[in-house]
Amino acid sequence: MFCKHCGSPSETPVCPNCAARMQPAQPPVQPPVQPPVQPMQQPMQQPITQAQPAPAAPSDFLKTVKANLHYILAGIAALAFLIGILNVFSVFNVNGTVEMAGRSESEYISVSEAADTLDGADSSAASIYIGNILFGLANLAVAAIGILYFLKVAKSMPYYDQFIGSKLKFRPAFTMGALGAIAVVLQFILYLFSGVSESAFGFTMEISFGINWTSWLMFVIFVGIAVFDKFVLEKKAP
Repeated sequence: MFCKHCGSPSETPVCPNCAARMQPAQPPVQPPVQPPVQPMQQPMQQPITQAQPAPAAPSDFLKTVKANLHYILAGIAALAFLIGILNVFSVFNVNGTVEMAGRSESEYISVSEAADTLDGADSSAASIYIGNILFGLANLAVAAIGILYFLKVAKSMPYYDQFIGSKLKFRPAFTMGALGAIAVVLQFILYLFSGVSESAFGFTMEISFGINWTSWLMFVIFVGIAVFDKFVLEKKAP
């Protein structure tokens, strides 16, 4: 090592020639070590899934029903018209039941056969005919309401408002359902008066008649449309 002031060789911190303090040599600066570059990893690709269609909301279903209500009522009206004609002319068979000695047998027979049976037992089938006629006329009225409402919505004809809407405060679907359901109940009650009971040799035979199964089918349809309109469509109406 040499003194930086006088250039004399010196191995001590103080130069023996000029008495200058010598500074230790600075260690060489090492360049910073760069970390190795890691290869870039490709991001994991998520599997592509096909979007599933969202289920239809209940509000969409109700909007569809309300938009096509006149078609639904027209279909019910067509069915009611057919049932009405067949009942007015007593075309449907009746359910005859015979009970004796704890045994019961049922069979569908024509109204004319039921009338002959009742005539032979000194009774009358008038309540059967009256029940059929009233139920048939009620179905024809239901059909008229449905058809007039359809013409109002589809063809802008004013007959429904003139003859029905101006006189009834109920909605057409509820009116059709309530009228048809009441008619079925009335027909059922009138059939109860067509029974007869005879006793012979210590045995009692009871003969009764019930309404056709199509009346019960129409009862379910009428009650369903009335309840649905009253508690669903009417509540959702804006």
